[in-house]
Amino acid sequence: MFYLIYPIEQYEAVFETLQELFTVPDTSIHVNDFCSYVQEQENTKVPQNQKTYRLEFQRLQSLRPSYSSEHFISSRLEENISKNAVNSILPHDDYRPYLMSFGKNKNNYINAVIIPGYSSDGSFLVTQCPIKETVVDFWTMVYDHDSSVVVLLDTLNEVRQL
Repeated sequence: MFYLIYPIEQYEAVFETLQELFTVPDTSIHVNDFCSYVQEQENTKVPQNQKTYRLEFQRLQSLRPSYSSEHFISSRLEENISKNAVNSILPHDDYRPYLMSFGKNKNNYINAVIIPGYSSDGSFLVTQCPIKETVVDFWTMVYDHDSSVVVLLDTLNEVRQL
């Protein structure tokens, strides 16, 4: 007996899961052990602790795809350069959300990407912390893409208040 994988998104999910299984060493931590594992790492001597975290980060980096500059054309356009807080972190043109309700002096660009969720595409919008030039764009994206939750993973900077 065999099962047909359909649609293509299911095939991609199975492929990526198997790829991770065969390329990433088993570093999983059971949810019940996670807090004690982190505490144990924090109690480990600093050089060993940093080595463990560095190795984990390097494993993640090795899984990161590499794209040529032709995939970042929108972010490199002259009118969009000032909208990038960091010029080394740019959105891939195929995965960025478009601003749909922009005004006369705006365009459809924001430094963000759409990450598909488990149950539906476009579940997560990932972006930089808004800078002065992009606060309106940020809230336009939230409105246009009907985002119900905003999570900030960046530390708020006194100089860059929202």
